[in-house]
Amino acid sequence: MVLDRYARFADSADVLSCPLCHSALKLQEGSLVCPKRHCFDIAKQGYVNLLGPSRQSAHYSKESFESRMAILEAGYYDHVKEAVLTAVGRALSPSEGPAAVNATPFRVLDAGCGEGFYARAIRENLCVDVVAFDLSKDAMLMAARHDSRKAVKWLVGDLTNIPVLKGSINCVVDVFAPSNYDEFKRVLTPTRNASAPGVLVKVVPGSNHLTELRHLAEGSLRSKEYSNQLVTDCFEKHFKMTDRIKVTRTFEMSERDVRVFAEMTPLLFGIDAESLNLSRVKSITIEAELLVGTPRSQGPS
Repeated sequence: MVLDRYARFADSADVLSCPLCHSALKLQEGSLVCPKRHCFDIAKQGYVNLLGPSRQSAHYSKESFESRMAILEAGYYDHVKEAVLTAVGRALSPSEGPAAVNATPFRVLDAGCGEGFYARAIRENLCVDVVAFDLSKDAMLMAARHDSRKAVKWLVGDLTNIPVLKGSINCVVDVFAPSNYDEFKRVLTPTRNASAPGVLVKVVPGSNHLTELRHLAEGSLRSKEYSNQLVTDCFEKHFKMTDRIKVTRTFEMSERDVRVFAEMTPLLFGIDAESLNLSRVKSITIEAELLVGTPRSQGPS
């Protein structure tokens, strides 16, 4: 009998790769094992460490992920989540939209998934197989514990060496996280061998994202204004843009939540939040742009 925390890894040989030799990983009892006998145990919480010992920034500690989770679960990013769900649904079934995804399961990879907010939403709302990874073990512990369905394949993994087989993913989702476009193109389903091309959905901050905090701290920032043009230009070098969607909402917010935002946003990393008069901020704008595209070139098979 396969325990619940192992069941989601039953088809690992079709998607997961050994980070050491890059061959397929197969579920054997409570571990993932490759033909060369490299073995990775499935933790009791339901995730697999395919990275080994690693160091993470103090800005991404267990406490910081808990704060981020509280903000995400409070609904401040629900409009971003809904836009991601719509984009993934359209990407997986271009002609019929999200409803058609239920008929044909596809694989989605959430790269740099953090505490798993978007990966869980995708798995709960679309009939797809979801693989999600992050460099942080603390993030994966939290993500796995909040996955009540025990349905997502949670991995501790490295963006420079994504532990996923070539061509095994239909859609990569990258939300407010760094990108490795060469790795994304490697893992995405080759266009010429699929009924639909592999798709990347990358979410980046909009020009008005957290504008209230930016104005408050403008004396300590290198730039008073934000533009995502450089990020967009880099995206378009590697992927052909097929859609670009902007979503924005401004929320009235308690001083407590404003303070959590100030502590969790990379915008203020390196700035002493205590030196800012956060009580002046009564609302915060959450603005994101979704860049959707297909690989410009996937190289030889």
